Amino acid sequence: RLEAHQREFFHRVDADVARAKAYVQGAVSALEAQVGDWQAAAIVAGILFTPDQLEEISAQLPFPMDDQQALVEWLIGLHPAEKRRAASSGLLEKYSALA
Repeated sequence: RLEAHQREFFHRVDADVARAKAYVQGAVSALEAQVGDWQAAAIVAGILFTPDQLEEISAQLPFPMDDQQALVEWLIGLHPAEKRRAASSGLLEKYSALA
């Protein structure tokens, strides 16, 4: 009788752990998708650059640019402030959905 209760208890624990694991995996997958959308929107807005984009841009410059951070800041500065604000607004909306 005690063994049956122990088996039932551990079966419930296993089932609960499996449900919790599935829930967490689903939440992580949804969050990854939202972060991916956010990153894609930032790339389209011109305020996030992929390493390949930075390499391609660096190769086109008539001067060497070894500091990627400086290159990113320079590229962001090329966009008019109004355009940056509009892009930032859209990104803030996406961020609010994440948070």
